Amino acid sequence: MIGKRTKDRPLNYRKIFSLVPLLISFLYLEVFIPFKTGNNIPMTVYHESIEQFVLRYFPMIACAYALLNGLKLRPGYLAWFALSLLYLVYLVFESLYFYNSFVQFPHVIGKVLNLLVVFAFFIFYSDPKNRPNINVLFNIILVSVFIKIATDPTMINLAAFVSHQRGIDSSSTYLLVLPCLYFFNIYIVEQKMPAFMRFIVLFFFIVFFQHRSVWVAFAAGFVINAIMLNRQKVLHLAQVIPYFFALTILVVLGASLMITYDEDVKVKLNENIENILDPGKEETTSAWRIEQMQSYWPYTQQHLVEGMRLKGFELPIQFIREGRDSGEFEDGTGHHFHSFYFDVLFYFGLVGMVLFITIIILPIVKVIKYSLSVDCLEMSLVSFIMSGFVFGLAYNLPFYYWAILGLTLAFVNKSYLKQREGKMLQAR
Repeated sequence: MIGKRTKDRPLNYRKIFSLVPLLISFLYLEVFIPFKTGNNIPMTVYHESIEQFVLRYFPMIACAYALLNGLKLRPGYLAWFALSLLYLVYLVFESLYFYNSFVQFPHVIGKVLNLLVVFAFFIFYSDPKNRPNINVLFNIILVSVFIKIATDPTMINLAAFVSHQRGIDSSSTYLLVLPCLYFFNIYIVEQKMPAFMRFIVLFFFIVFFQHRSVWVAFAAGFVINAIMLNRQKVLHLAQVIPYFFALTILVVLGASLMITYDEDVKVKLNENIENILDPGKEETTSAWRIEQMQSYWPYTQQHLVEGMRLKGFELPIQFIREGRDSGEFEDGTGHHFHSFYFDVLFYFGLVGMVLFITIIILPIVKVIKYSLSVDCLEMSLVSFIMSGFVFGLAYNLPFYYWAILGLTLAFVNKSYLKQREGKMLQAR
């Protein structure tokens, strides 16, 4: 954490400034835009301009950085970087051939740019000089939530919970999973109570904002994280359990009092759990997603291998709900798929799916294949990335996910190189 400059521990400003790329990738999130408050206030020009920069121009800057530094990659990474770049070039030439424009539909080409963003962040954070101060980053995320609440205090009360008024969107809530896992690991391994209290606060926000997809993603990430803790043999259960159990009792007691005080809270919790267990239930967001996928499946099936690519964006909106004469969305704005998998299949087919999935699973594959010794941060990063497979069922993976994936690859690769060097020294 940031502290006072001392002779023994000078403040490393470079580690602070190296957080800037990650913080930029967060800027389109509601939780980082305090000027947008309340659920009924329209999107501000400020927010739109920030989102336009982050989602359109920043990936291009990152892509340029990756191109200038791509040769620093090891052969395996370099090959996958080259494949991603070739696919992007193919889309650009397709746009030029059919539309006489290098980037006719930025919405589609930007999705492939995310792959290059991964490599840009990987290259940047692989440089030891650019190692970020992760404690500062995670504390910034936590503070941003409190700032958001300060701008709209009504978002954090029982009435908001019962009426299903979510204070922040799903992507913002999903970001909280990463520091939540990290602070949990710090507590388990180092028995630091401040870390546990941060974990409890973040866990409370994840539950309170009621994004069921985030609940399931967090559960998946937590299980993966627990398995990794066990594999690393860093669990100190004899010391941890008494404090963990006592604080858990306090949390459960507090929740019980809330339910007793307001029966509607219990009803709401039961409703949320039922919707998770029965995703096809009528008038739920899961049923809405299923209906959307069914509307587009014929087109996806026809282009299953190569995807519809740019012509997919031109396709008129096919999702027409019962009782409506027009499409669910405006033509020319994209199809707004609420599933990472379906979005990739529709636009890029199985070819694109291989490109995206391979780079996502790479960190966990490397940890397992080489039995890497990873620390608290690396375990939380890998667990978070793996939880994206669950979150991606309900939503498209947010832009910051690809930035964090690049960071994860950098840290996992650092552990791999360290282990390899150790074995080489032993061999001598």
